[in-house]
Amino acid sequence: MINSRDDALRFFPLLDRDLRADALGYVGMPRRWLPPQLEFTATDGAAIVGKNHGLPLYLDSPTLTRTIASGALGGLE
Repeated sequence: MINSRDDALRFFPLLDRDLRADALGYVGMPRRWLPPQLEFTATDGAAIVGKNHGLPLYLDSPTLTRTIASGALGGLE
C-alpha cells in the first residue's frame, strides 16, 4: 500500500539529506528486493485517502481494508 500524494511521505527525504532515500510508502518497494517467485503488487491509496497520513484513514476504507487483508492472507489457504 502506497500513497503517492502523502505530503508527510513526500518530504521524508528532507529529514536526513545524507540518507538519500525516498519513503517506501510514497514510492513503493522495489520489485528487485523480493524473490522472483513471490507475487507482489502495490496499491496506491491516494484516490481514497488523499494527502493525509495515518493508518486509520486506510482502515476506514472498505476497499483499502479488503486489499490489505487479502494481501496479508493470500496464499494461506
